[in-house]
Amino acid sequence: MDLCSPWAEVTDLPKGVEDKLPPDEWEQVLLIASEALYNLSGRQHRGTGCEATVTVTAAPATAATLQRPEGWDLTHGLCWCNGLQDCARSFVVRLPDDPVTSITEVRENGEVLPDTAYRLESGRWLRRLGEEQWHTCSRTLEVSYGYGRAVSEGGKAAAAALAAEIGKARAGDGTSQLPTRLVSQINRQGVTYGLVDRFDYLERGRTGIYLVDLFLAGVNPDNRSRASRVWSPDTEPTLIDRRS
Repeated sequence: MDLCSPWAEVTDLPKGVEDKLPPDEWEQVLLIASEALYNLSGRQHRGTGCEATVTVTAAPATAATLQRPEGWDLTHGLCWCNGLQDCARSFVVRLPDDPVTSITEVRENGEVLPDTAYRLESGRWLRRLGEEQWHTCSRTLEVSYGYGRAVSEGGKAAAAALAAEIGKARAGDGTSQLPTRLVSQINRQGVTYGLVDRFDYLERGRTGIYLVDLFLAGVNPDNRSRASRVWSPDTEPTLIDRRS
């Protein structure tokens, strides 16, 4: 699951709804609401508390490298430069997650490096300090870290509002504002009535709940499925082996 933690807690729910479900069910509903908003908002805010361990290795210098297979990063170089097997060196390596909030451990060829040997920069770049460099071809670099991005107060309020409506629907409360599929037109005794199909909101990346849609319109006005990324054909691939 991409989400690190729910965007809101039971104590963030609107007043008057907590007694409709037991606390453990509310926690599940809050996670469901947070996952929905994470996807609808372009997958920008994972919450906090994620952990990962990755092995960063320079890509082999083969024809397959040019095909950019899934799992390759594009920052560190090839394990071949005119026959030199130790040519992929860099003072900085890019970690695959953003933002990285803490470095738990760095191992090079199985040896734990002191935290004075490196520094985290700009949320995802690991810099080697001193005169030594990262050798992403001839040595094994393994990095364990925490990552995630806390949601804004608006996102927390939106998650709590959406969870409240989901919880009311689960409890059988008829006041839930969740969209329901309605007949768009009905003809009765020669008179045609037009009814709004509230699922149209979902097709536009919205929910039909004002507070929730106000947040979504602010953070993802174009209804993008994920945040944009920038890639340059001038960068070289690095193999990322991820265990999270």
